[in-house]
Amino acid sequence: MKREIKEGFKIRTVGEESWHTFDVPGSAMTTYCAEGILPDPYYGTNEYEVNRFFEHDFEIQGSFCLTGEEYGKENLELVFYGIDTVAYGMLSGDDLERYQILQETQGNRPELFGGFSLSVGSDGSGEAGIDY
Repeated sequence: MKREIKEGFKIRTVGEESWHTFDVPGSAMTTYCAEGILPDPYYGTNEYEVNRFFEHDFEIQGSFCLTGEEYGKENLELVFYGIDTVAYGMLSGDDLERYQILQETQGNRPELFGGFSLSVGSDGSGEAGIDY
């Protein structure tokens, strides 16, 4: 089963109050240009203003509800195409190592990121832990 989630996302510049509807797939630039906040980057010298725009950080939020069928699945995989490049550049140390493990194992290991604590060892021993 596969479902693309394209609705329900919003974006803002970090530190600003106002949110803008964010199209998926999309980018900060296309969103801000479409709303008239940024000028057309391909017209005249507008590219310089647009370049300064990317000195800011952005927040993207979204939400969705699981269907009954999805909720009943034992494992779900949530994939964010394109975010890996940004995430990789922002991580260091242990976080970078955990991210590399995530990439190698193709996800489904939220315990590596503090997503939850295991109450029963996966070997059936009843001991909390992670098997590698």
